[in-house]
Amino acid sequence: CAALYLMSLDGFEFRYTFSDKDDYKAYMDAYQTAYNDKNDEIRSGGYRIYTSLDSQIQAELQVEIDKTLASYTELQDNGKFALQGAGVIVDNQSNYVVAIVGGRGTEDIYNRAYLSARQPGSTIKPLLDYGPAFDTGEYYPARIVNDHKWTDGPSNSGGNYFGNVTVREALNRSLNTVAWQVLCDVGVEYGLNYLGEMEFQKLSYIDKSAPSISIGGFTNGVRIVDMAKGYSTLANNGVYNDRTCIVKIEHEQKGELTKDMKEHANRVYQEDSAFMLTDILKGTMTESYGTGRGLALANDMPCAGKTGTTNSSKDTWFCGYTRYYTTAVWVGYDTPRAMPGIYGKTYAGRIWKQVMDQIHEGKELSDWEQPVTVEMTTDSKSGITDLFSSTLNERAQQSLHDKEQRKLEADLETAVTAFEDKTIETVEDTYWVKEQYQSIISRLNLMDGSEKRTELLERMTKRNEEFTPIIN
Repeated sequence: CAALYLMSLDGFEFRYTFSDKDDYKAYMDAYQTAYNDKNDEIRSGGYRIYTSLDSQIQAELQVEIDKTLASYTELQDNGKFALQGAGVIVDNQSNYVVAIVGGRGTEDIYNRAYLSARQPGSTIKPLLDYGPAFDTGEYYPARIVNDHKWTDGPSNSGGNYFGNVTVREALNRSLNTVAWQVLCDVGVEYGLNYLGEMEFQKLSYIDKSAPSISIGGFTNGVRIVDMAKGYSTLANNGVYNDRTCIVKIEHEQKGELTKDMKEHANRVYQEDSAFMLTDILKGTMTESYGTGRGLALANDMPCAGKTGTTNSSKDTWFCGYTRYYTTAVWVGYDTPRAMPGIYGKTYAGRIWKQVMDQIHEGKELSDWEQPVTVEMTTDSKSGITDLFSSTLNERAQQSLHDKEQRKLEADLETAVTAFEDKTIETVEDTYWVKEQYQSIISRLNLMDGSEKRTELLERMTKRNEEFTPIIN
């Protein structure tokens, strides 16, 4: 994190999504060169780095990871435990990272939480699929989507399919086919841009054309810290904050380098979307079919979260949050291998609950405040009563209108071009010209006032003037 901050002082422009292979390679070459220079500079000495890490919370997270995985004693050739766990905790009020555990024990210096990228499985769904979809206004908790087996698409865990289900149920059941359909509908690149807005590292240019990322199938994977910051964005009503674990950097000759350091916050998800997603994700732990049932926090502390399990359980996750803290936990092998019978709820979820229960001891119950534009409404299409956003509904209506206008514009462009190219050779041709002229003018009157409408109208008028003597 210190190296990245020093890079920013030198004016390095960070990017997170890429157009193609050449664009990606050029950026990564520049990034690696700049990063290595700053990393070497820091390690050469003279720096004093102050962090936001809380030693007590850090110790509690380390203990829970070590204790939960203690029965797995297999070692790698390098002496490290084969089965590993890592986690990150973000303080949602300060937006700082307050705990980072990169692996089991205190002797392993490899920081998996920051340096390793792993497939996130279903934990990516709220951030990549449903959050962006809710922002369009076309998706909401009560919307019905058909869950069915796809010929060229994903399968659901366990091979079960439920037909027409609400988005709420689909997310709580973690149905892969629904998540896939949702992202394909709103656009893979559209969803991926949300991860870019939250500064997810490790994204590849290949990902923007791969619908498999909807269920966690990335080219490189994602970092645990990025997942923690992503879920913290949901916890903070859709606002992302770029604070890391760096509070201050001093140099023995240059003095304090962070005196002008400012946090940058930007709205990623609409507030209504974040609230409705959080309300759904509470069901992960409380609904009878929730994939994290039983992981709700002690003393009824309001919490929300999501399990994640990849194919053959090679990577297992739990990411969850309260108003106070967000914690992301990963469990898997350094060299990925199948873990039959282990799921996101099994170990990662247990670690998440145990550490979150500890760090919330003595804290007052705190729930998310419902925006005034979100209310319980009966969906006219499904007949189901659930949360609904009037603001996002207006956005959906505007989006639908825009789509209709774009289609009308494209259709009229084709029609006007055909009108211009028409030659009159028979009586039937004259009738065609008259009918087309009236039809096109009528449809032009349905277009919003725009330069394109004016252009098409001028082209029609000019061509019709040329036709008039022939028609007469």
